[in-house]
Amino acid sequence: MSGDVVWVKYVWPLQGKRFESPLLEGYEVRTGRDGEAEVFANVSVEAYGSDPTWQPMIQSIRRRMTDRVTDTFGQANSAYFCITRDDRIVAVSGIAEEHWTDQNFLTGLCVLPDHQRQGLGLFLLAASLSWLRDRGLANAQVFTEQGSIADARVYPHFGSERIVGVDYVDPPKLDAE
Repeated sequence: MSGDVVWVKYVWPLQGKRFESPLLEGYEVRTGRDGEAEVFANVSVEAYGSDPTWQPMIQSIRRRMTDRVTDTFGQANSAYFCITRDDRIVAVSGIAEEHWTDQNFLTGLCVLPDHQRQGLGLFLLAASLSWLRDRGLANAQVFTEQGSIADARVYPHFGSERIVGVDYVDPPKLDAE
C-alpha cells in the first residue's frame, strides 16, 4: 500500500459485552453460502471504491480482498455475514478468530454505495463482534486508514480503543503492480 497511509488500529474488549444494533425493515442477514466468495469480494471492492480515502488504492484492495476471501471463505475459524435486500447481497463482513494480518476483520465492514448510511455497517460490526466474543476471544481488532468512512463513522462504536500511527504491512505480492 502507499507510504502515505496513516494506519489506525481499533481494539474492542469482547468478554462480558453485548453488541446490538437494529436492522432496518426490508433487510435480512445471513451467513455466506458455498459459491459466494467472489460476490463477497466484489461487494467489498465496490464498497471500498465508494470511499475517497481508498479510491487511489483500489487495484491493490481488489487483489487483497480476492485473496483473503478466497483463502478464508468456508474455513472453520472464519465467518462471512451478509445483508441482503430483495435477495441481493448489499453488505458483507468477513471475520476470523485469527489471521496472519493480526486482525479479525478480513474484509472490513463493506456496504454498497446505494445502501450506505442505513446502519448496515454498524449492524455488521455488532454481529461480527458477537461472533468473535462467542468463540472466546478477549479482544477483536482491525486496521484501517485514518480518515476512512469506517474510521470516522463505524469503528468508534461499542467501546473500541483507537490507536493512530500503527504499523501494518501487506505482503509484497499484494502490492506488486
